[in-house]
Amino acid sequence: MQRLLSIIIISLLFFGFTNPDDKKEDTIRRLKANVKFLASDELEGRYTGAHGERVAGQFIASELEKYGIKPFGENGTYFQEVPLFSKILDTTSTITLYKSANEEEKTILKISKDFAMSGGFLTEKIDTQTKRGIAYVGFGITAEEYGYDDYSGMDVEGKLIIFHFGEPYSEDENYFAGQAPTEHSLLEKKFFLAASKNVAGIICLLPESSMANADAIGLQSFNESICFPDDSGISSGFVLPPVTIMYPSGAEKIFSDEKNNYKEIIEKLKSKEEPESFILDTKLRLTLSRTVTGLTGRNVIGLLEGNDPLLKKEFIILSAHYDHLGMTNGVVFNGADDNVSGTAAIMEVTRQLYNENKNARSVITILYTGEEKGLLGSTYFVSKFPGIENVVVNINIDMCGRESIDTLFCVGPDRTSVEFDGIIKEVNKKYVGFTLDYSNSNYEWIHRSDLAPYYKIGIPLVDFGDNMSEDYHRPTDDTEKINFEKMYKATELVKSIALEVANLNHKLQFTGDL
Repeated sequence: MQRLLSIIIISLLFFGFTNPDDKKEDTIRRLKANVKFLASDELEGRYTGAHGERVAGQFIASELEKYGIKPFGENGTYFQEVPLFSKILDTTSTITLYKSANEEEKTILKISKDFAMSGGFLTEKIDTQTKRGIAYVGFGITAEEYGYDDYSGMDVEGKLIIFHFGEPYSEDENYFAGQAPTEHSLLEKKFFLAASKNVAGIICLLPESSMANADAIGLQSFNESICFPDDSGISSGFVLPPVTIMYPSGAEKIFSDEKNNYKEIIEKLKSKEEPESFILDTKLRLTLSRTVTGLTGRNVIGLLEGNDPLLKKEFIILSAHYDHLGMTNGVVFNGADDNVSGTAAIMEVTRQLYNENKNARSVITILYTGEEKGLLGSTYFVSKFPGIENVVVNINIDMCGRESIDTLFCVGPDRTSVEFDGIIKEVNKKYVGFTLDYSNSNYEWIHRSDLAPYYKIGIPLVDFGDNMSEDYHRPTDDTEKINFEKMYKATELVKSIALEVANLNHKLQFTGDL
């Protein structure tokens, strides 16, 4: 701890003096200093609620104070305490199967032998008492462009759905792109589609060829999930039903005595036939027991008041998440791009806005906890902030220091506000000149990001990112790979957009679909 305090003190001494006439090199120097500290091994990967995240939050708060930003957390501080629970699945968890002809006839499936659970999604309180119906839905895909729908004619609401990995076989490039996988094969896309249909749970059928990895897959069952207390009244931002990975041994038991047994289903797939969806006679009950402990995350929040006596009651929110994945077996996941780059950029934008003092509306700067664990910090803030109806726009950054210096991914404005989207494009063209890539601007990406809780209540928004994949969620996401020229450009863009919206003579209108 003494070493960490020394690092903070040194950073304040060497990087703590601001100049209203800062040049580009001064801005880049500050960005480098903040990234180097926040992504250092000493912060242990900034895991939600852990010591390293605590130190990171304290550092961010000390910087905001140095910039002149008012504390806007609880009790006159920069911190909003976020009460959380840690949940870890127990090895005693089981699945019970019931045949409709004789509900006393039970088959017990055992975790790590017949199935695994995707622990990262087990954040909500799960009904372990209800016997649920099961619907087999092929690959779990709806692809209108190919005239394909595994859910056609199926009532799956309240049921558990069961599907295969992958997508239909094709040699035709105009049908599921031939043998190249399309976006429809992505599990996350399938999960969001299932969630939109209000299913009670998801079962993914693990192919026999993947059983060599069963031990590694099984370990995921016991990953820690972090969520809100069950009685908090707040749902996690990343709301998905429980996800089960079913091994062939478990699948054979589920499909025994059904319209098609498991071997018949697999044989049809091997012969390149498209699967036939159907409702099973079997019912299923999850019995998932978990060890639960309490912990606390922290949002760091500051306020820059506006200059206009009326408009200052409205807010521009600048945000980024500062948490990351922590450590695994002593290896630190530093998350320099994800998301120290966004954190440092938002900090610098806030500093410059204070020095320029040109904002009519007030600006709230929030650095969130718990994004990696399910959008926890952003969800908590939006649910608790009494002035949420006065928020004009949310501008978020999640990674801005990698990939092409000329391209920035832009998610959300085209789906939430025609006027705001136009402002972004105009400001970018005038001041920065990024190629803004909207290819990820869709429902799924919005709901995977800290934009989600704002979208749900109809607030115009944008998330800027770099779509870095090479080192994504790997321990190799380190400071030396950051492109600080790109970070500088992102800072300039966000500051210019924030000022434009802060000084509009009217409030932006939400024009998206809720």
